[in-house]
Amino acid sequence: MTNADLRTLGYLPPEGLAVPTGPRFLVETMIMQDGPHAELLSAARDALCATAVGLGFTPVLSTMWEDLEALNRANLGSWLPLMRRPDGSDWFWLGAVDDRGEVLGTQGAALVDCTAASFGDRLSDLSFFSGRPAPGERCFCASPTAFETTGRVAYVTAGWTHPDARGRGLFPLLGRLVRLVAWARWAPSWCVGMVSDTVAPQWSEAKAGRRFLERRPTILYQNPAVGFDYPPYRLLRFCRAGVLLDLQEVSAAGHRMRGNAAA
Repeated sequence: MTNADLRTLGYLPPEGLAVPTGPRFLVETMIMQDGPHAELLSAARDALCATAVGLGFTPVLSTMWEDLEALNRANLGSWLPLMRRPDGSDWFWLGAVDDRGEVLGTQGAALVDCTAASFGDRLSDLSFFSGRPAPGERCFCASPTAFETTGRVAYVTAGWTHPDARGRGLFPLLGRLVRLVAWARWAPSWCVGMVSDTVAPQWSEAKAGRRFLERRPTILYQNPAVGFDYPPYRLLRFCRAGVLLDLQEVSAAGHRMRGNAAA
């Protein structure tokens, strides 16, 4: 289905609607707070940003969730409608910007408190989402891992790559950057996401690093008010140790590249 088809059905804004552009910051200038992992995070940040620039993109950071939602609405021909904003105490999204200033890839994260109720519980009673539930909105969760996921949870969402930028490794690159920024901002207990079967190959261990991904869908979210049937989802989860090991490998690869360039 094309953007024109979606627009005819009323799912897209009119042609020429500008996407808001609130403040955005270069990820490469992000200062890591003092701590046991500050040097590692800085080295991994530099390596990932250098890789992005080599691909022709500049990673930027925004805390304007409304801009992400507007960008989503403008690209529904290649991007599923976002679920309601998570009930997070903090959030951000990253954009891969080309030389024209266009955002051609995104991933975002929100810090969700799952201390008193697990991630699975908060999905099931819809307290995971901010605001009032829409008429008929519901979420069925049968994931044992989701009900075992507690503490400070960085919920990873909004993974999208424009069709013109696909096949260049942008999706896993942004995924690692999102986990890096989430660690630097929050040091979460877990990084968690929900993945459809269509997108699951992009989250293979070879591409995404050390992660747990359910073999089959266990989460079904429905929101009739959106006018779109969301697919069943698998739970995706990254532990703290896995994130740090992946960033160590990214940092080491960056050091090797710089050493080869200087030789």
